[in-house]
Amino acid sequence: MQAGAGLVVAANGDLTLSQSGTPAPFIATQFCVLAEKALADYLASLDLECFETQEAAIYDPVTNETLRTHCRLILGQQFPLEWAPSMYIAGDWIFLLGGEHVFVSERLKDTLAESPFKYLAFEVGLERLPG
Repeated sequence: MQAGAGLVVAANGDLTLSQSGTPAPFIATQFCVLAEKALADYLASLDLECFETQEAAIYDPVTNETLRTHCRLILGQQFPLEWAPSMYIAGDWIFLLGGEHVFVSERLKDTLAESPFKYLAFEVGLERLPG
């Protein structure tokens, strides 16, 4: 899955927009993954293992408002980037590699490709990862 942009995660976990406007519908950065509520609800409905959602509060310093349009995706599976080449994934899985690269299994990718969330984009293979 490709990440959006525009979010700063403080050491205490607080979320702040780095630019004014609407946050991207999917954001992955610094061990924090956010999705718009509709996508988070859809993923939760798939009953994925090691997956939970939690409401997120995103502060917009320009408008001084707190946005509640997204959920944190709590991914129970996180692996170091160097494990990627030797991983075998069967079934429906979503997980983090290297703390910021969100990966989904082939089967889950196919399910998401047929979902109403057409903004999701997927890259195949590991050649684009650093290292």
